[in-house]
Amino acid sequence: MRKQLLIAALAATGLLCYTACRKENKTATPVTSTVNNAGDFVKKYGPVTQRFVLNVATLPQTVTLSGGTKITIPAGITLNGQPLSGNISVEAIEVLKRSDVVLAGTNTNTISGQLLTSKGFIYVDIKSNGVSADNGLINPLHIVIPGTQGDSTFIWQGNTNVNGTNQMGWNQRGNGIKAGPAGFEFDFGNLGWVNCDALYAVNLPKTTSHVSLVNNPGSLATFMGLQGNTFVFFCAQGSNVVAQLYTPEGEGVKSYENSIPMGVTAKLLAFCIKDGHYYVAEKEIVTVSNQTDTLTLSETTAEVIQADIDALNNY
Repeated sequence: MRKQLLIAALAATGLLCYTACRKENKTATPVTSTVNNAGDFVKKYGPVTQRFVLNVATLPQTVTLSGGTKITIPAGITLNGQPLSGNISVEAIEVLKRSDVVLAGTNTNTISGQLLTSKGFIYVDIKSNGVSADNGLINPLHIVIPGTQGDSTFIWQGNTNVNGTNQMGWNQRGNGIKAGPAGFEFDFGNLGWVNCDALYAVNLPKTTSHVSLVNNPGSLATFMGLQGNTFVFFCAQGSNVVAQLYTPEGEGVKSYENSIPMGVTAKLLAFCIKDGHYYVAEKEIVTVSNQTDTLTLSETTAEVIQADIDALNNY
């Protein structure tokens, strides 16, 4: 009888050990990240693409984006010069906050590297059976982007391959406009990226900013993170300025020559996503002549990077 009880006790102990080991092994199993690089990060956390299905026969027709932007799609949409028929898909991205600019992997640089303060920008594409329509429109889009009445801005068209770098910059299109009761209201004759922006700190003397990146495990990221891992941004305090620093210099980056206003308070933010790991560094500065700074990246989490980016909305 004692022998039977001993065997039962040993069996129970073995079962408990087996169960505990199974639980321990289950807890210790690493979770593979679905965000392996900057492009994955933009796709997961950036502004969503909003889609609308319209019939060509109903055009012109207005669609309203989630942030309040209104886009009137005109009649006469073509593909390879031929009028479209049937259903079309309108795809739009709305970038109204500083965090949106960063999370989208975009910026507020002009094509010459000067800084813009953004009043909001959007991306518009029109597709037929998955193929984008002709970029140049016979009749323009009519666009209303939310804004403060009386605020002044210019209209800019986005270039996503400035000087062959696969980086973004903005090219001025047309005269300045003022926001009315509904916001910034204007016509635009092309698909793609369009921005309501004003030049930032135009009367201040300018310098070149140099940023060394210590412990940067990745390569510099291009527009929307389509290539590379690491973004570096200059964000001026009190204005919706998101200048991306993307010109390689040694182990870091530099701004365009003489593009950074001197005497302004700003935050430098660098973050990298590589092989499912996250790295971040930030620093507040006051710009001076021949601005030189060092950012040391340390490993962190996606949540910390998101929080740092969201904090820029109130900076």
